[in-house]
Amino acid sequence: MTRSTKKLVHLTTVHNPYDTRILRRQCKSLSEEGYEVILLNAKGVNENFDGVQINAFDDVTSRIKRMSFTMIKSFFVSKKLNADLYHIHDPELIFVGLVLRLLGKNVIFDIHENFIGKIEARPWLNKYLSKLFIAFYKFILKNLMNKFSAVIVAEESIGSTINIKSCPLVLVRNFPDLSFIKSIEVEEERKPNKVFYSGGLTPNRGIEQVIKAVICSKNDNVRLVIAGKANPSVLKRVESYLSHERISYLGEIPFEQIVYHMKTSSVGVVCNQNIFNYQNALPNKLFEYMSAGLPVVFSNFKLWTDLNDKYKFGLSCSSNDPVSICESIDSLLTDFDLNLELSGNGKNAAKQMSWESEFLSLSSLYKDILYNDV
Repeated sequence: MTRSTKKLVHLTTVHNPYDTRILRRQCKSLSEEGYEVILLNAKGVNENFDGVQINAFDDVTSRIKRMSFTMIKSFFVSKKLNADLYHIHDPELIFVGLVLRLLGKNVIFDIHENFIGKIEARPWLNKYLSKLFIAFYKFILKNLMNKFSAVIVAEESIGSTINIKSCPLVLVRNFPDLSFIKSIEVEEERKPNKVFYSGGLTPNRGIEQVIKAVICSKNDNVRLVIAGKANPSVLKRVESYLSHERISYLGEIPFEQIVYHMKTSSVGVVCNQNIFNYQNALPNKLFEYMSAGLPVVFSNFKLWTDLNDKYKFGLSCSSNDPVSICESIDSLLTDFDLNLELSGNGKNAAKQMSWESEFLSLSSLYKDILYNDV
């Protein structure tokens, strides 16, 4: 079997099949290297995306069903594909991956974020269930991670929480790809008072505080455009604000439209709240804003402010305080020279932190596992 015919299966039951890290970066880059890449999802999506075959093995919205029947189904569908390597993206699929390993398959487990921290923040878990799940996952991290062919982490801080001794631990960060940076360099006319928020509308990402910040601004011309899937409880809380003349909520829109709004805005906001591991995470959106030349209003987490001290791409704020967010937004909208300077700095910084450099680590790991000659 040649390199070009090696079959790779990426498996997720939780993530959107168009997830930037999974599809647009990992799967697409691996396909371009000549692998046959299949992305299995539980969201009902079937299509070919730039050489990546997206296959739905289920279409499920129930959390209970997803973590039981869908998980079991994912194993049998994966096994039937008889891939040369499986790449697992969700913690609930750990045992699917481990059983595939017992069958002699190559399996990589990819940890996107600190999921113990996410368990602690889950409102649907009572404190006793939360403690039980945390103890369970801590046991897994300590005792079972070495059973995989390799473990990938998206952030350095995650690696320090895992007891890896006998399998590779590889850092693959969420940096923007150069093709995205190049495509977004095609200029559109920027609207001088347009602020853009892209991402999930969840309690932990600060959308309520951002909306209140824009509404309380003394700048009568400021406008906030919001794009992303809304958590029902959050949508209910902010529903009365969405009819305000300064707020436009677009819902979940195609990636190409998100790029358009980045290119026509003057400020991007990413105001994650100070819970679980957000303070140690570097979100996709931060780098995408920088790539688009958007000065960023961002949470004043130390990791983020240290990065800004180095590259000077935006202004920090207290992410749970609408007044603080408002002050940073207004500063960037009223000081044209500052806006222009930070815009250029962000673009230059994004080019230095590219996906292509991160993919070298992923590509090398795949070759080590599949060919043992690199």
